[in-house]
Amino acid sequence: MGRKVVALNAETLDPMPVPCRRCVFWELGPKARPLGSEEAGIQKEAWLSSIVLEWGPAGHVLLVDGEPAGYSLYAPARFLEQASSQAARPVSRDAVLLATLAVWPRFEGQGIGRVLLQSMARDLIKRKVRAVEAFADRVWTGRKCHIPIDFLEACGFQVFREHPRYPLLRMDLRTVLRWKDAREAALEALRVPAPAHPVLRPVPSSPPPPPSHVGPDKTSPASKRSRARDSVADVRKRPLVEVSGACQPVNSDSSETKLRLELKPTTRFFSTPPTKSTRVGMLRTP
Repeated sequence: MGRKVVALNAETLDPMPVPCRRCVFWELGPKARPLGSEEAGIQKEAWLSSIVLEWGPAGHVLLVDGEPAGYSLYAPARFLEQASSQAARPVSRDAVLLATLAVWPRFEGQGIGRVLLQSMARDLIKRKVRAVEAFADRVWTGRKCHIPIDFLEACGFQVFREHPRYPLLRMDLRTVLRWKDAREAALEALRVPAPAHPVLRPVPSSPPPPPSHVGPDKTSPASKRSRARDSVADVRKRPLVEVSGACQPVNSDSSETKLRLELKPTTRFFSTPPTKSTRVGMLRTP
């Protein structure tokens, strides 16, 4: 079952049932032609065309598989002449009047009315409207132009001005936006938008060779161990110096005594590091 909400205008008005298609009770009030007459249908088309030009769309039609299942009619009170004849008047200046919300009998109980209220709320919030008001019927008996009070109160409306039969109810538009079916909310959260033009990247047949100018990593553990082995081998090959000789005075008359050391270098190689690598001659003084 496919649902679609469209704006109420002269084109979407044609497939609607005759009682609503030819009714101008709220639009023209005392000037309305008899309900269901052809003249009333012409009046409704003319009223819809004029308000669309001056204020914008004044309602919605909900289609189920292309067939009208319900509709809503709302506008500022100045465009609805019947609003000035209600006992619980006037409508607040910051609110729009929800005149009619009708669902055909075979579509009742499917949430059509709540969907129409949500669509109206989104439309009015875009127009910077704060609230919506409606004249309800406490003794609703069927196909009437007023909305049953039980339905409005269940949807969040509250009595704003009392009347024994037709009170004025009011609702903040932000309340309607919270009416989301849990299943729809879960599906919307899981929905991932697909890109319009996916980007395709070529896959290389073989990995590219590493650059030739890049040398070995000197910070790696293997490089550090190699440098340590080279240092040990270099130490083992170094020559050892043997120091021998005697110390003799150079100048006995001078106040300062200088010593001369005679050094004899000796070179030895070991396969393993020796325990003592240097011998130092004894120092003899006169």
